[in-house]
Amino acid sequence: HDNSIQDSTPTSWWRTIFVTSLGVTVLILGVRELGWLQRWELRVYDHMMALRPEEPLDNRIVLVTVTEEDLQKYNNPLSNETINELLKKIKSYQPLVIGLHIKRPHQNNLAVGIGKENIIASCAFGLEKKAEVPPPANFDGDNIAFRDFVSDRGNVIRRGLIFQTPKKNSRCNTDHSFAITLAINYLYNLEFNSDKKNVFYIGDIVFNDLIKNSGGYVKLDEKGFQILINYRNPRRFARRVTLTNVLTDNVNTDLFKDRLVIIGITARSGSNTYQTPYSVSEKDDSNT
Repeated sequence: HDNSIQDSTPTSWWRTIFVTSLGVTVLILGVRELGWLQRWELRVYDHMMALRPEEPLDNRIVLVTVTEEDLQKYNNPLSNETINELLKKIKSYQPLVIGLHIKRPHQNNLAVGIGKENIIASCAFGLEKKAEVPPPANFDGDNIAFRDFVSDRGNVIRRGLIFQTPKKNSRCNTDHSFAITLAINYLYNLEFNSDKKNVFYIGDIVFNDLIKNSGGYVKLDEKGFQILINYRNPRRFARRVTLTNVLTDNVNTDLFKDRLVIIGITARSGSNTYQTPYSVSEKDDSNT
């Protein structure tokens, strides 16, 4: 009877709670270290990303999209003449920077007669067992940038690869990503500062490289310089016009002046499809 009373004292209860809590904590940490929780933590991250309030449209950016209707009208793949006519028209609207996120490995006359000083063309190293995509033959140096992504399980893009040393003898001979090259060029024109060190910063904004166990990740592949992508809601990201809108002069030209213009394919038949935190969480049509 006395032993029963002794075992039920507050000290005994606190000891039991402490040992139990410690055991549970060690178990969770061990399971997490093995990566067994990574999938669920990343799904929570996706859900929280999708729940964020919508931001206003970014008026600094204009998207020129190539839709299924555009490809039916102008052929797939688009001809050199169509691409150059598109660039010529956009260039006449006086944007600060034009980014061409369309594969043009066989085009050797891109922007000829137009001037390419503010045009960035994309290429690809061929990471994650994908084929290398060379830049247009007449583009190099500061006018090219890589378009490679690093994906998570399920082909979900959560991380942005900002800098990456190109493979030896790669025809995509640049260490800057398409996204960061456009940002640097656009912000430079607006007298912002940028630099690349152990951390990357534009003006006062600092970007830290992801490490092996950042956030919900365990034993992350640390290739290059990676950051988490700060997604905006795809339904309210930036103003959009189509290829046909531009080529038929059905646009407000003031929309382009002093803007960052990004040209890309949204038609499923003409682009690779990736998942984003929005498409994973909402199961909508937010694929990139």
